[in-house]
Amino acid sequence: METAAIQYKSYNNNLAILNELIETQRKSFKQFIIFSFVIVTIGIITLLSGLAMADTALKTIVASAGTFVTTLSGFSFKEFFNKKGNIKTYSTMRLKIELNREDESEQTNIKGLLESIIIKNL
Repeated sequence: METAAIQYKSYNNNLAILNELIETQRKSFKQFIIFSFVIVTIGIITLLSGLAMADTALKTIVASAGTFVTTLSGFSFKEFFNKKGNIKTYSTMRLKIELNREDESEQTNIKGLLESIIIKNL
């Protein structure tokens, strides 16, 4: 009976760690979306306000609007797609944890993999 409790403890710990990793990736993904939306919105507002002004100010305003939108190019879209990929990978790992719930050696292997993921992300 005690062995079963130990097995489920490893299972529960692995599942909790993985759920936290997934939630962190989702939060990062949402923050990127919000950041992108704000930058594009500021660029559009600046551009529209420049169109309402005189020709001399228009060049400066359009350049400023372009700067806001160009800020997005400084952010690596690779990171954006990595977050989506990580969520899928972690979801697959969660399924593996659940399928191997009673296999203590597999739970130990998964624990080591999760620890290496955490260390890599620090």
